Amino acid sequence: MNIITAIQNSDNPRIVLAQRLCLASLSRFELNIIMISGEPRPLFNKMLEQASKTGEWFGWINSDCQLLVPPHSIITNEYDVIGLRRIEIGIGEKCGGVDGYFIKKSFWEILSKDAPDMYVGATHIDWWITRAAQKFGKYTEGFYLAHIPHQRTQASCGSDNIGQSNIQKYNEWADRNGVSKC
Repeated sequence: MNIITAIQNSDNPRIVLAQRLCLASLSRFELNIIMISGEPRPLFNKMLEQASKTGEWFGWINSDCQLLVPPHSIITNEYDVIGLRRIEIGIGEKCGGVDGYFIKKSFWEILSKDAPDMYVGATHIDWWITRAAQKFGKYTEGFYLAHIPHQRTQASCGSDNIGQSNIQKYNEWADRNGVSKC
């Protein structure tokens, strides 16, 4: 199975360690890891398009998260999208956001026809796929990732230009599809 992640070139010790742990966790499950540069920020739908080239399922994971379980243990025919939520290492807090997905290729072919141009590493990228899959009744999620806690960034809060762009693109998509806006 292909799994894609955007690697940042960073001197931040937390990011360097987190990315190393991410790649080690993915390697443990013998996944075909596709790493792309995190600078400039890639478009989420373009990343997923790249990962969807082969296989029945593919995945995406934030590069600062660790996959805790093998994909085959959570992929079922009942759902077409599985959201990967995270548990904060050291404090055990369960995060409300989704930091990874396993997506059935046949469902991606439907989703990709109306994919908003939203940037990785910023707010609301998880809103789009989650709400689209929920609309079709094909979504489930669970706590399958670990994450080293950190302060929220401007992009993750939606207070910078990239975050604001993601919110605007999501809301435009939501209007077209009759789902809740942010």
